[in-house]
This record gives sequence, C-alpha cells and structure tokens, in this order.
Amino acid sequence: MRRAWIVRFAAFTLVCGAFVGIWLLRRSERTESRQELSARIAEMETASALREARIQAASEKKLAEAERATRVAKSELRDASNRLEKAYKDIGEMEKQLVDVSRAKNDIEALLAELQAEIDRWRDRGIEIDTPAMAPAIDGVVLGVSDKVNLVLISVGGKDKVKTGVEFTVTREREYVSKLVVDKVEDGWAACREIVESREVAIKEGDSVSTRGIEVPPQLK
Repeated sequence: MRRAWIVRFAAFTLVCGAFVGIWLLRRSERTESRQELSARIAEMETASALREARIQAASEKKLAEAERATRVAKSELRDASNRLEKAYKDIGEMEKQLVDVSRAKNDIEALLAELQAEIDRWRDRGIEIDTPAMAPAIDGVVLGVSDKVNLVLISVGGKDKVKTGVEFTVTREREYVSKLVVDKVEDGWAACREIVESREVAIKEGDSVSTRGIEVPPQLK
C-alpha cells in the first residue's frame, strides 16, 4: 500500500511539474508579446513624431516664404506708389511750364503783331523800314575758300531757306573760327564773305557752318 501511495505521489508531482512548466512557458510568451508590443508602439510613436516634425518644418518654411513674398510685394507697391506720385508731380510741373510757355508765346505773338502794325503804318506813310535777314537753323560745311577775293562757298543754299544777308558762324571741332555773311544764293550752295577779319586761324574746306552760331571770343569782336 505504501508503494501505491508513492506511485500516486510521484504521478501527482509529475502532473504538477507539467502544469508549472506550461504556466511558466505561457507567462514567458506573454512577457515577450508585451515587450514586442511596447517596442512596436515606441516605433510608431517615433515615426509619428518625425512625421509631425517634418510637417511643422514644411509649414514654417511655407509661412516664411509667404511672409517674404508679402514684404517684397509691399516694397514694390511702395516704390510704385512713390513713382506714381512723382509722375503726378512732374505732370503738374510740366502743365505749369506749358501754361507759362503758352502765355509767353501769346505775349510774343501780340508784341510781333504790334511791331508789324507799326511797320505797316510807317510804310503807309511812304517810309520803308529794313528788317534784318532771318533764317531758320541751317547747318552746312565749307566747300571752298579764296582768300584773295574774300570768298567762301558753303554747301547750303536756296533749297535750305538760305537768304542774302544771313550770317553763318564757322567752327572747327566746336571751336570758333570766323563769321560769314551771305552775298549770293543758289539752290544748292551759297557764296559768302568773311566779316571777322582778325581771326586766329584761317577758314578751311570742311569747316562747319551754322546760323545758330556760338559765342564769339572777345578778342575777335
């Protein structure tokens, strides 16, 4: 009987050992599962944090770009506004100058009309009044020079509205040379004589001539 009891005790011990082993195995599996789950959760949290950081960085970059574009647009708008304001001021000044020029033109025309009326009255009385020969701005060059007879030929004539008595200033490289007065006019040229005798340099072929003139040096007057 004692032997049977020992056998039963041994069997019981084996069964208990088996249950304990199974329990320990399942406990180990649950522990490993929890660890894997925790690791997985940590990875997901890390990935989420990185994604949020990238999204925030992108948002901040776009915001900075938008602010920079806004500043540039405001600066350009200010510049455009300043230019527009200056343009309005310039237009106002030009309009004022135009009014002044128009008034001066009217005054000159009125004065010329009075002078012409006065000349006409003297002519009606039989008194002829000579007026100086006038010419528009005419530019040409010297075609030839003859010092023996004081003759200078120039490249402009009647077709250029040159008239007898019109004065031309002779220059060379924008330096004063002498003065001429027209004696004879043809269509494409004119014959002139020099009226400034005390010149420093002689007139040469190719010198420039113009009715607009320049200031005559005091020593040549």
